[in-house]
Amino acid sequence: MVNGRFRDEFIANFRLFGEYSRMAWQHPYILRLTFSAGIGALLVGYFTGVISIACFYAHDDFQSVLHESIVSMAIVGGIFGAAVGGWMNDSLGRKSSLLIADVLIFVGATLMAISSWPSSMVLGTVLVGFGVGIASMTAPIYISEASPVRIRGVLVSTNGLLIAIGQFLSYGINLGFTKTPRTWPLMLGVVGFPAVVQFILLLTVPESPNWLYIKRENALKGSDSILSKIRSAWSTPIVRRGLVAGIVLQVVQQLVGINTVMYYIPNILELAGNKTLLSASLISYSYDIISSWIMYFASVDKYGRRKPVLYSMCGIVACFFGLTVMFKLAADNSPTVSRFEAIFNFGNNTCSTYKTALDAASWNCMTCLQASSGCGFCAIEGDMLKPGACLTADPSGEGQASCLSEGGKWFMRACPHERYGSWALTILALYIRLYSIALGTVPIIVNSDIYPLKHRGICGGMAAVANWLSYLILISFVSFTKALGSAYTFLLLWLVSCLALAFIDLFVPETKGLPLDPYVDGWLRKLAGSLTS
Repeated sequence: MVNGRFRDEFIANFRLFGEYSRMAWQHPYILRLTFSAGIGALLVGYFTGVISIACFYAHDDFQSVLHESIVSMAIVGGIFGAAVGGWMNDSLGRKSSLLIADVLIFVGATLMAISSWPSSMVLGTVLVGFGVGIASMTAPIYISEASPVRIRGVLVSTNGLLIAIGQFLSYGINLGFTKTPRTWPLMLGVVGFPAVVQFILLLTVPESPNWLYIKRENALKGSDSILSKIRSAWSTPIVRRGLVAGIVLQVVQQLVGINTVMYYIPNILELAGNKTLLSASLISYSYDIISSWIMYFASVDKYGRRKPVLYSMCGIVACFFGLTVMFKLAADNSPTVSRFEAIFNFGNNTCSTYKTALDAASWNCMTCLQASSGCGFCAIEGDMLKPGACLTADPSGEGQASCLSEGGKWFMRACPHERYGSWALTILALYIRLYSIALGTVPIIVNSDIYPLKHRGICGGMAAVANWLSYLILISFVSFTKALGSAYTFLLLWLVSCLALAFIDLFVPETKGLPLDPYVDGWLRKLAGSLTS
């Protein structure tokens, strides 16, 4: 019975996807515009992917001031780009805003690729971030305003798909680079190429008809200042509640989203005792994200926005709780530190903190990793639960080299436990699938649906700023979460995801099928009803 229902549901979704595809192909202009504007989402995905990779490198080298400055300024540029993007969208139009973003990205990428001066690299990063910030809030609005209502969700969800492809490309390209101070800035410089492609394609498509309409209205009535538009939006109850819904989704997408969890993939792989699979895993997880987005792409305009994101969040809450339990059990059952292994087999490479500790006899792997950032654990090959050694984890890599030369396995982020690690990998794969089918795309769609045309640029900009600010907060708390340890970090994420689920249930309405014309009374009535129901 269940299998039959599943088969019928699959066939219905497949037919619906075919219908949407035919509708899209019957409007080649919309497809061309969607692809042209969607390159902006590809840039956003690639940009955030490179920043995540930068965080991996920063884990191994916290002394690089230039490195940390570039990461921070990239995100600051994104924040200001999103803020200014709201004004640009209303004043200059959607197409013009994307063209300006492409110019900024190309100039910034060129500076990063050819300059060896730190100041030029930081300036280039700011320009790239500024352009990506503009593109992040402009592309979905541009696509939404040009799409028929029936397939609007499908077309706007291509933004989420292209963001995933951008992240996939960033990890793939990273395999061609090595961890030297100049390589990942060059990776960021690669964004200049798709920016040029988008600039050329945008010259072949028209401006958003909705923006042209509101521009004509402003010419007849006179346009307001930015502050007046913000006050007008906030003083209108229905717009204010829509803005709260948009901001809540954007913040949640960052705080419990893939950018948060991606940083802890190395920890989970080390827990499973197989850190050598890092690069392959990043690619496979990125592929899983893309396949999940395709699943949602086929059903977004059937199931709507609200229900999928609520179900997705329920699953994410369960996944974070499961990861908390797995890391806690692994920590409580981690292999002990053998004084014989540490002192007699490795000698000078033994961690100095362990040597001077009064309670060294009671140390285990987790004690070693938490005692100092200069300590790493060397596990015995073949049975990683046997007593190992606590060695120096200095930049020279002598401790790691001596461990590997003795046939051991090296751990710095998590302690090995094959059983709990396998469960953690399974939970991680489930989390990625749950995130991708709703939370990765719904915030983009809702923020392109929910605002009246008059306030769309300003409100979209404010929601995008909230997204970038959340990303900055996330990056800033990396050191804090290291001090907490993996188990308590995922416990914190579980608490945040519980609050996020409550806020989404309280503030986010269903926006499926809402017309984009704010002057239609039915739009106002339907939205008001969904907000109060």
